[in-house]
Amino acid sequence: MTRYAGVESLDAEIILDLIKGEVTMDYTLNRFGRPLDSNHSVTVNSQWRTFPWRTRLKYAFLDVVVLSFGAISLILIIPLASTLFNLKIITSEKMHYDYQNFLNWYFSHKYGVFEISQEGPLNSNKLVFLIPTNIGWEYELSGEYKEKIKTISFLRNFIKHKRYGISPELKQDGWQVLFEFIEPPQSGSCLVKYTG
Repeated sequence: MTRYAGVESLDAEIILDLIKGEVTMDYTLNRFGRPLDSNHSVTVNSQWRTFPWRTRLKYAFLDVVVLSFGAISLILIIPLASTLFNLKIITSEKMHYDYQNFLNWYFSHKYGVFEISQEGPLNSNKLVFLIPTNIGWEYELSGEYKEKIKTISFLRNFIKHKRYGISPELKQDGWQVLFEFIEPPQSGSCLVKYTG
């Protein structure tokens, strides 16, 4: 293992060139970062920063309302509804559907909707996207991605984890959206949108 002794290694993007034997530490995006959250800190090309201050104030106020409502929801509605559904006290399909739509609405307003995509030639019959939650997701296929689709699966994503570095376990870390094709598509695209 090579040890790096620099002063900003925690926030560097690192490129190891094993042919040339070079290590490149890139700090160019650090200026966008937040020092307390380097894993989620960089935002580039944000239209939000160009919106008029009144628009941003309106959404900030809406955010306070949604978060306040969310505190009540998280404390009362979500645990109660989950318990009633799990115990099969509530079995109505409509109520399950309405509850899931409520969760999707709440979390899309609280955290937003994220997009990930793949375009152009694919080297495999399978395409996997990892998403962190199962609150709500949708997809759009175009071109050969749409013509050659065989199956779409939504599966738990498992990772190997060692608790305290000594006790191995296999645990879930998010979800996989798995697209399987008859043969690898060479054109078109696949877009997945999910609620944070």
